[in-house]
Amino acid sequence: MKLKKIFVGLLSLLTIISLGGCVKKDDEEISLITPTGTPSLILGKSITERGNVKYDIVQGPDALKAAFIKGEKDIIVAPVNLGALMKASNESFSYRMVYTIVWCNYYIASNDSITSFSELDGKDVVVFGQNSTPDIIFRSLVSYYDIAPTVTYVSSVAEANGMLLSNKAHTIVTAEPALSVLLSRGTYNVLPLKDEWGKMVGNNEIDVPQAAIFVNIEAEDKCKSFLDRIKNDIENVKSNKDTIVRDAKSIDSNLTSQDSIYIDALERCNYKICDNQKQSIELYFNKVIELGLGKTVGGKLPDETFYYSK
Repeated sequence: MKLKKIFVGLLSLLTIISLGGCVKKDDEEISLITPTGTPSLILGKSITERGNVKYDIVQGPDALKAAFIKGEKDIIVAPVNLGALMKASNESFSYRMVYTIVWCNYYIASNDSITSFSELDGKDVVVFGQNSTPDIIFRSLVSYYDIAPTVTYVSSVAEANGMLLSNKAHTIVTAEPALSVLLSRGTYNVLPLKDEWGKMVGNNEIDVPQAAIFVNIEAEDKCKSFLDRIKNDIENVKSNKDTIVRDAKSIDSNLTSQDSIYIDALERCNYKICDNQKQSIELYFNKVIELGLGKTVGGKLPDETFYYSK
């Protein structure tokens, strides 16, 4: 009996030691970088609830480009076209695109009544982000409708919104969550560019990819459950609005407006997981190439190694 007790004790001790020497994948620290705005708004809940996520929230593409080059982050959230460009220009590119999480959330906002993009013919329109996604969508639709608006470019969506609010412009291209901030300060007519893009391509299921999750190939295993958590939050965004906004504001000091504004924004942010994302990405990239802006996506369609496969 005494030997049996000793044996059980030793077995228990070995079990404890064994467990202590193992680190669960979900317990490992994950490093992540994401742009502020629509991406950070949806990621806050997953980051907060998972814990042990070292995150950087940035503005502009420079920090994202540097992250792709260094290859040190486990997860990079970035524009799809930027990821494709960095892969094409970097032989040691170590990331795979898992899924696009933010799709076209660009809008026309105007003092004038507007029910179709074609009504912009001859109008003055302020567009932000020259040669980037909002401009590419806008120019594609201008070509499709064969119209000739007068375009003024500004550097940011905040600048575009400011011009409309100050009556320096009557019609602008804007985006969520900035649009909801704008609508909280005035009444404007809004036209979703997502719907216009669907008309142009003849398929409402084909959307414009904006922000995607890229995972480092060396961190795929430890990130898997976290990526599943993000996917679940996106698929259930409408039932968790209060929590999503609360957690987003806890991680991103740039989200300074009232909670109710961001709760409204979630309806128009166009978060979703699409099974046909490759088809949508390739159609969008082809449009970019047709406009003579192919260098912004690496000059060609990305090959299969661009995409994450489970």
